[in-house]
Order: sequence, then C-alpha cells, then structure tokens
Amino acid sequence: MNHAHARQIEITGRVQGVGFRPFVARLAQALGLSGWVLNTGQGVKIHAQGEQSQLQAFQARLMSEAPPASVILTVTSVEASAGSFEGFSIIESQPLGQTQDLHLCRLVIAPDLTICPTCLVETTEPANRRFGYALNSCTDCGPRFTLQSAAPFDRPRTTMADFTLCGECAGEYRNPNDRRFHAQNIGCPQCGPRLWLETAHGQVLVEPDAAPNHNQALNQAAEILRSGRLLAAKGVGGFHLLCDATSHAAVQQLRLRKKRDRKPFAVLFRDRTQLSSHVECSDQDWDLLRGPVTPILLLDRLPESTLAAEVAPGLPSVGAMLPCNALQAGLLARLHIPLIATSANLSNEPIPIENEVARRDLSEIADAFLIHNRRILRPADDTVIRRIRSVAVAVRIGRGLAPLRLEVGRELPPMLAAGGHQKAALAVSRGRELFLSPQIGDLDTPSAYRRYQEQATDLCHLLSVTPQAIIHDLHPDYASTRYAKQRGLPAVAIQHHQAHVLACMAEHGETGPALGVALDGTGFGPDGTTWGGEFLAVERGQWQRVGSLWPFSLVGGDRAAREPRFAALAVCAEAAAPWPANDGFRESERAFLRQALASTSLAQQTTSAGRLFDAWAALLDVCQVSTYESEAAMRLEAQAETVQHTVRPLPVHVVETHGLLRLDWRPWVHETQQAVAAGVSPAQLSARFHEGLAAGIVQIAQQVGTHTVVLSGGCFLNRRLSERTFDLLQAKGFRVLTHRQIPPGDGGLAIGQLWAAAMRPSG
Repeated sequence: MNHAHARQIEITGRVQGVGFRPFVARLAQALGLSGWVLNTGQGVKIHAQGEQSQLQAFQARLMSEAPPASVILTVTSVEASAGSFEGFSIIESQPLGQTQDLHLCRLVIAPDLTICPTCLVETTEPANRRFGYALNSCTDCGPRFTLQSAAPFDRPRTTMADFTLCGECAGEYRNPNDRRFHAQNIGCPQCGPRLWLETAHGQVLVEPDAAPNHNQALNQAAEILRSGRLLAAKGVGGFHLLCDATSHAAVQQLRLRKKRDRKPFAVLFRDRTQLSSHVECSDQDWDLLRGPVTPILLLDRLPESTLAAEVAPGLPSVGAMLPCNALQAGLLARLHIPLIATSANLSNEPIPIENEVARRDLSEIADAFLIHNRRILRPADDTVIRRIRSVAVAVRIGRGLAPLRLEVGRELPPMLAAGGHQKAALAVSRGRELFLSPQIGDLDTPSAYRRYQEQATDLCHLLSVTPQAIIHDLHPDYASTRYAKQRGLPAVAIQHHQAHVLACMAEHGETGPALGVALDGTGFGPDGTTWGGEFLAVERGQWQRVGSLWPFSLVGGDRAAREPRFAALAVCAEAAAPWPANDGFRESERAFLRQALASTSLAQQTTSAGRLFDAWAALLDVCQVSTYESEAAMRLEAQAETVQHTVRPLPVHVVETHGLLRLDWRPWVHETQQAVAAGVSPAQLSARFHEGLAAGIVQIAQQVGTHTVVLSGGCFLNRRLSERTFDLLQAKGFRVLTHRQIPPGDGGLAIGQLWAAAMRPSG
C-alpha cells in the first residue's frame, strides 16, 4: 500500500531490551501506519508511512509514551521514499558491526529489571499457566544485562536462545496485542528454564523435568528455610545464601559456615507491612525499594524488630531489600518471615554464577540448592544504596543499575579504565558517554583476577568499544595496574585521590576549579607515602596537593588495616601520648612496635583518614580488631549517631608546613584520653571526633578559598561526617558537590580515571 508520506526515524539510547519495538509497532498500528521497526547497533530504526497528521502524532507519542525503562538520547527523523508494506511489522535486527561502524554505536545496554506487578500476580494465580513460575518475565521486566551475549538485544543473542518456545508462548510473542509481543526473555513452565531442588550432596529432591516443578521446588525450599537450614538459590546475577533472618541459630550457623564473623547481612522482606515492623521506612524509601532497581537500602532498625541480633552486630542499620524476581517472592509468600539474602561467595572470592562452581564452593555451607538452568553470562551483585541528606547515594553498583551510564559534556576518545584493587570496577568511554561496570570485588585471589580480566573484555565487547588507551591507578602493585600494563595499549597512570575527586566532578559534568577533599583508607602518593586524607586543587587535567591530615607512622602492613589497635598506637606515638592499656598486645609486641614505629625502614608514613577512624575506634574501645573492611569506622559512626544534640568539636588546628595545610589532630589524642579517663561516653567522644573532622575540613577550605568543594572517598559514605561537612561548608557560602550515582569509594574510581585522562593536556 503506497502512501504520500514516509519518514525514517532513528532513536538512540536505552531502547533495546525494554519493549521499545513492540511499543513502536502497537503505536503505529493504532495510528493506521505501515512500515517496520528493527534493532540496530546504534539503537532502533523505524520506517513509517501514512498521512502527514498521522506521522506527526506518531513522532510526538514516541517520546511521550515510551516504555518506562527506556532512555531516549537522540531522535533523528528524515523524509524517506514510500514503499509497499502490508501493515506494520518488527523485522530482523541488524547485527552489530555488519551494517554500521562500531565507533558510531550509541546503544545503551539495559540493566536487569525487577519483576513487574503483572508478572508477579500471574505466578500467584492457580488458574494461570505461569502459576509458580519462578523465572517469569515480559517486555517490561526480567534480566537483560546478565544474559545478553551481544548487541542488538534479541533472543538469539541471549541465554534464552537455549529454550525453544512452546506454541502458546510463540503465539504471545507474535501477537501485537499481547504484553509479551516480542519479549525476548519469554518462557513458561513448559518451555522455559527449569527449576529444581537438590541437597548439598547432589541428591535431587525435586526433578527439573516436571511441568509444575517450580511450585514443588519452591514449596520444599520454603520448608528447608522454615526448619532453620541454609539454602543456596540461583538468582539473576549469581547465587544467594538464604536463611531465616529472625532465627538466631540459623544466622549464627550461616556466619560459622561462611566464616563471616560480624559483617552485616542484607535482609529480604516480603512487603511494606513486614518491612515496617523491622526498620524505619519513609514513603521516599519505599518508592526507592520497590522501583526498577530494587536495591539493598540501608535503613535504621526499630527497637521492636525481631530480626536476629547476628544480622548486623553492633550496627543500628539494616540492609533492606524487596524481592526482585518471582523466585524470591515465591519463597517469601510461603514463609511469612524475612530472609537473609547474602552473596554466596567464599571469602575474597567472586560470586558464583555457574551451577557446578556453586556446588563445588558451597557444599559445606548450604544444606540445599535451588537451581535453574538459565545461564548467567556475567555476575551482578545487588546494588547497595544509602541515603545521605535524603539523597540516594550509590555504595555499590550492581543488579538493576549495571552497566551504569553517565553522559558528559564533551566527546571522549574510546578508553578503558582499570579502576582500583579493592571494590574493583571497570569503566569505558564512548563518545559523550561513560559506562561503569558492576562492582567485581577485591582482586586478592586468582579467581577474582580472572573474572576481572573477563569482565574487562566483555564490557568492551558488549558496548562495542575498541579502547585506544587504558587508564590505571598510580599504585604499581595493584592487580588492576598490572593488567593495564599487560594490555599492550598506551597506559596512563592517575593518582588515586585525584580519581576519587574527578569521579564526583564527572558526575556533575564539572572540570574545575575546585577544592577536592578525598578521605579514604589508602592510596599511593607520588612521594612514595600512603595518602588517604587529601586536599587537592583541581582544574581540568591539572591538580596540586594543597593540604592533608597530619601524617603519622604506621606499622603492621595489611594487618594494621584489619586491627585498629595498630592505628591507635601509631597516633599515640605521633602525639607523644600514653599508649592504650586495653589493646590486647603483649609486652613483647609493644616493645617491638615501639622500635618499629621509630624506624624509617619499618614504618610507613600515612595521612589515611580511614586509619584515623580506626585509631579513634580503638582509643574509645569501640573496636580493637575488625572482622571486615571499615567495621571500626562503621561502629564509630554508629556511636556518634546516638548523639542527637549539638556537640563541641575536638579543637581544630590547621598548621602550614612544607607548603601544605595540615589538619593537626594530635591534640585530639590527649583530649580524648583525658575525657575517657573522666568517664565521658564513647558516643559523645565519637560525635566530637566527627564534628572536629568536619570543622577542620571547612577551615582548610576557607584558607584555600576555592568556591567549589568536592567531597569524595569512601569515608564520605559515613552519613554523620558527610552531612556535617556539607552543612558547615554550605553555611560558609561554599558550593558543595557530592556523589549520587557514582560510588564515593573505590567502586567509582574508574569513572574518575576516565574523566582525569580526558582532561589531561595532549602531548
């Protein structure tokens, strides 16, 4: 049928894997247009024919009625020659690299989407053919990033290609009026992935080949959890370990088997009623929890909560989350109790995604395995978020957000950023976009490093980026640095704390001038010392260290990071104050440590804010030995959070020495020791420590005089410190930039590395 008017429309952005082509086809048919729509390596291409008024309405509604998970970046519309088409159809995609140059790719990979309410209801209706189907999804929900092998997003390029559609599913897939019209992850109990239950010893309890096996597997898995046993369950981005979060015995058993002494566990809640009986949850929090990301959100625990004390020992907050898929929702519906849901990885190992690896690694931890046979191509831990000043701040990028896209105001060459060593994550630049991978974890083991290498290759492949350079941390011994130097690409080293500051600036599209305040545990300084409490003057690709915390000597190496009592001795030695008597060291150890601290060859100079938090946690006897990273700082913050009234800060002294402004905390040691001896509570002294650090930051900012101040580094995930510093700076007239989408900790380093490299002078 020939029409007088035709237009070719090209749309870029997140327009694949979000039901965009079915939406376009339905809209065109409703308006009486003919033509076609297809996926390309750049986005979506449309040929539409009809009357001029119909085409105008079509283009307007493409923007205003687009699927909720889509993100439209550009729309290009040009006149085209009319052809002869019967109606409007979805045609075969153009494989990436065959019909367009890779460097023109603008495709945005969709993250994994939380199950939609309609799909969830289907699994609860006995008369529905998807009743109990634990892997239910449609065009509006379900996994994308973790099962997509290549672009464009079509079933043959996902792990759903392993499953042939049954007649009913094929009918839904072809029906323009069905909500599963061209849903690439469509399936049902007859033709989709199978779910089964087995013991830790491999005995199959529920077979994978029975059509109603999803319900049977969920029923028996719920009984296992109800009896206090531990379950390993395969989710969207990897395996979780589950147990009854209200059972002291079950949670303690999980800790013993997982060798996780005190590190907090996330808790999976069924609904708002259950959630609100355990944690404080505002309407704003609820909207975030039930949104498309369904993150782990740190919320304050209620006194009347019946959660086991072992869930988060010594901490007032709980990592709360809602079910993101039908498997989790089905278990919770059968149990009516909240569940621990923690990544099922061994210590320092990556989260398992393969069934055989999970069986091998978890057989001594889990009592049973709830497994499906949909392959996971890339891991994604749950996203973690904390509210600071009522703003949602990313702690960890994972399922629901990854790969995180950031649009910047300039064209960048294609580059790969290697990130850091802890909380490792990678990033790539593509045109005016930066993409951050899910957090991979610490690179301390061969298996973690292998996964890191795989993810680097995979991220470039999936986003069609051929990097011209690789950016890495200045530290020569980071595994990420070694990887960067082995790639055979031009390599650029970026100082750790510059990358922290630039990560925040990239998020705001800023190039300076600004004063960057970077507070974290450790970062390699160009002077060969360990930095960690830094004040950097930053403008475009240039930076200068203008201040720091007062440096001190630290001994113990990696052990000092795990045992805050080492830092306590170090600050006492630096301040010429008495050594603590309750740190648990033997006299022989003390004698050695005195000698070591006085030795320039055994002691390492540091300005680490993280170790300063450790020192005060030990001085106040809040935490002498940590069982997980940042435990001492978190427990110190928890003490301060109990003090609601305004407290007097520890006295602020800023000393200029060797051209640097140093926040001199040495008098704090004496004042703290005297106050402890006088019976002042750890809570009061912790609050005064936080207040003093915030006030000291402001005083240095005033002396530097730069109007814009950037707060970055893992220490600014401390809500008390971050909020007080922000408020005090703003009260003095400063413009303050803080993190939101990009994590302030090392998980955001790769973005800062890219932004720093992009602004370096050429040549």
